[in-house]
Amino acid sequence: MENLLFFAITFTVILLIYLGIYFIKKKRNSLKDMKELEYLIRRGRININNINYNNVCLILVFVNSLIISVTATIVTMLNVKYIFQMIIGFCLLMVLIYSIYEIIGQWLKRREVKKDEFK
Repeated sequence: MENLLFFAITFTVILLIYLGIYFIKKKRNSLKDMKELEYLIRRGRININNINYNNVCLILVFVNSLIISVTATIVTMLNVKYIFQMIIGFCLLMVLIYSIYEIIGQWLKRREVKKDEFK
């Protein structure tokens, strides 16, 4: 139960921080400069003209918060030394980032193909 509470608090705090960053970037019109978005476009070979930056960035805000919260929760559940928690957390973080971004890229690519079929 305490792990679930830790996850909920961590997710909420990180989500609020990421939403703050999102709204600042949206106000400055610099959403296209997000490194996560650049990686997603480059990795998924997605056409930039077919992307709604606001929706994709909001998805990335939610996903990034989820990735960090899940990693933090799993690592704190482990009863190992602090240095091993850091190593495991880093490896888990990288695996989650690459796998979830790959899934999002494929999903965006499929949506792009479906839009091209209707034109």
